[in-house]
Amino acid sequence: MPYFADIILSVPIAHTFTYEIPEVLWPDCVPGKRVLVQFSGRRICTGLVLNVHEKKPEFKTKEILEVVDSWPLVSQNQLRFWLWLASYYLCYLGEVFKAALPASLKLESETFVSVADEWDDEPGTDNEKAVVAMLNQGRLTVGDIEKRLNMANALPLVKRMIDKGFVSIYEGVKRPTKGLVDKYVRFTDTYRTQEAILRMMDSLGRAPAQLKLIHTILEMAAEGKDLADTEPLYWHKIELRKKAVLDLCGVSASVLKQLVKKEVLEELSDNAATEFRDLNDFTIPSLAEFQQKAFHDICEFHKTKSVVLLQGITGSGKTEIYINLIANCLKNGQSALYLLPEIALTGQIIDRLSAVFGNWVGVYHSKFNDTERAGLWTNLSAHAHNNSVKAPKLILGVRSAIFLPFSNLGLIIVDEEHENTYKQFEPAPRYHARDAAIMLAHIYGAKVVLGSATPSVESYHNASSGKYGHVKLTQRFHAVEMPMIELINLRKEKRSRNMEGIFCRKLLRHLETAVAQQEQVILFQNRRGYAPYMSCNECGTARKCKYCDVSLTYHKFTNSLSCHYCGYSTAANSPCSKCKSTDLGMEGFGTEKIEDELQLMYPDLRIARLDQDTTRTKTAHSDTIKALETGKIDVLVGTQMVSKGLDFEHVNTVGIMDADAMLNYPDFRANERAFQLLTQVSGRAGRKHKRGLVLIQTRQPEHQVLQWVINNETEQLFLAELTERKLFNYPPFARLVRIHIKHKADITAAKAAAVLANGLRLIQGLEVLGPQQPPIGKVRDLFLQLILLKIIDTKELDRIKRQILQQVRAMAKDSVLKTAMYVIDVDPM
Repeated sequence: MPYFADIILSVPIAHTFTYEIPEVLWPDCVPGKRVLVQFSGRRICTGLVLNVHEKKPEFKTKEILEVVDSWPLVSQNQLRFWLWLASYYLCYLGEVFKAALPASLKLESETFVSVADEWDDEPGTDNEKAVVAMLNQGRLTVGDIEKRLNMANALPLVKRMIDKGFVSIYEGVKRPTKGLVDKYVRFTDTYRTQEAILRMMDSLGRAPAQLKLIHTILEMAAEGKDLADTEPLYWHKIELRKKAVLDLCGVSASVLKQLVKKEVLEELSDNAATEFRDLNDFTIPSLAEFQQKAFHDICEFHKTKSVVLLQGITGSGKTEIYINLIANCLKNGQSALYLLPEIALTGQIIDRLSAVFGNWVGVYHSKFNDTERAGLWTNLSAHAHNNSVKAPKLILGVRSAIFLPFSNLGLIIVDEEHENTYKQFEPAPRYHARDAAIMLAHIYGAKVVLGSATPSVESYHNASSGKYGHVKLTQRFHAVEMPMIELINLRKEKRSRNMEGIFCRKLLRHLETAVAQQEQVILFQNRRGYAPYMSCNECGTARKCKYCDVSLTYHKFTNSLSCHYCGYSTAANSPCSKCKSTDLGMEGFGTEKIEDELQLMYPDLRIARLDQDTTRTKTAHSDTIKALETGKIDVLVGTQMVSKGLDFEHVNTVGIMDADAMLNYPDFRANERAFQLLTQVSGRAGRKHKRGLVLIQTRQPEHQVLQWVINNETEQLFLAELTERKLFNYPPFARLVRIHIKHKADITAAKAAAVLANGLRLIQGLEVLGPQQPPIGKVRDLFLQLILLKIIDTKELDRIKRQILQQVRAMAKDSVLKTAMYVIDVDPM
């Protein structure tokens, strides 16, 4: 009896694909393993086994070519989680597979070129001879040939050589040439003492390259520690990444091999190099009395509830409570997941967690390269298969970390749970990591802690209604007072001529005082660039993106106008599209302008900027934060990156440059988000030694949200928001589904949206708003239409969502409307 496997492929199709399992692969082909299969002609790609069965399909099946893994790379719990994600967020299982697995774990076929067995003529041109010579060393892709010959397009050359019979092509899988696990180096046991190190260095007098390498290793090891009075020398147990050592030293790998051969150094794999501290040897930070009570209450709630909301004001020491919860989890033999909303926060938290848990901490986010992410994945899955393999038990990561192959997951912490960056916008699955983490915990039988000074309205409602446990921290660590918040009325200040450009003089005076007292200042503006838009001084036409219905942002550093939606850029001095004038004026201001004008007024100030434009490299954000922590920065200008859970000892003054932009956004969450952001930014002030000061520039000082912020009236915000949302059927009293319809022709987009909306109105329990053109009606040269769905009867959620999906997929049957794109976003932010 033949066996068959249902295979998940990373394609946006509603079903899995059934392949026959060759008899020789029967024992190895189990759910969760990767396989190589032929798909769409001769193309070979990686699939994942969902299940194995004996039911022969009605169609002719292809055979699985190869089982890639020795053990399941994806566990049964993960597969359950993937199926839930696809079902809840109305996407394809293949889209979940594509998002979950690091790219280097998804092997794909490529077209390879090889030398033909025999040919009649000899290669004539220099390029033909060069290609044959290269192929005699091994197979190459067309891209490889282009790189080696420094050609823009080698396809015509390859085609001519195929016609002449010199080469042939075939489909094959190019496997990674480098291992997924890093290599490390360290001194051998012989060199535990300073005397032994010095004797060895004396013996290398005639080997300058080897001596240089030893000096580099000692310098790298010494960066974070003091060498004095350490016996035996601590560097004996310091492992350094091999590639980093060689790159810094500038010598070849053969130099290192010579030192390994002399038994001066030893080379280890990632897992072998890592020393894992005994789980009972953690030095756990002690808790203040109020923190200890919160810790105890969380543990008590977890006896009866899976989820607890920890609502603690900024500076109340939530992280110390998290560390104590993690320590309990790890000592019980379980693993933990610590989620953060953005990569920006990981630097400080990594340092704090690593100081306690050492190498039991693993980090996972997109600033690590694909090989590093794949290495952690394979290490965790190997540990799940074989407990003797050591792997991190505490994973620190952003939203994508929920996909990792955990074993015995016991605790998930979602820090700053209110942040909208937990929501995945593009591409599918458009999941919310907080909500997905709660389901993940349910599948594993784990507990969840949601932490925030300003919880989301949904989480607060679930806690106040008894669905979640609710623990509050109402005082700051060391009894430091909450910052004093003052509103600066820009209308009055301008009438009184108390402005210096975009700065109120009162804000500048406090900035000068803070710097004079060797304190630091944060200036917050939730918009990057120099000016939000530029307009023609002759005709008033705003400069817009040619592909999107948005204004271009001016960036002074590059002297260019850029679209923050599609990336389109043009020179700032290009003529007006309407009247051809080059006389352009700037409107508004962003972080770049604040930095520039402040530097002109105070040339001696050390000013840095923290926004998306300045943090494009892997270490840029952490470098800026460390510079602020070590006193190398006087004033930090930034977007919301500066608001998210960072702890700065010497920041005592915070200036919010323009609160009004946050208060007038056309969205039902506008008040909630403005309150959260203003409160979080304010919380950066005065967290250690004395009460901080926050100055908010606004034209609407009477606005209710600003009054809630200055009086710290969180409960009043929740009461007002819940009352209004219940009246108008918004979350948490209804579920939302947003559908964007996109097409190159605006008429086709509008027609498709109208037909879809009419079909959706037939579904019982569903309120349909729209279709209508959104405020930004065109993005990336596609016209947009928007339909907003409110699911009032949440008890029928699954049925209604299935019917929504059926209506959307039915559009594909229409010869005209199937050309439109339909993007479904469940629980949009």
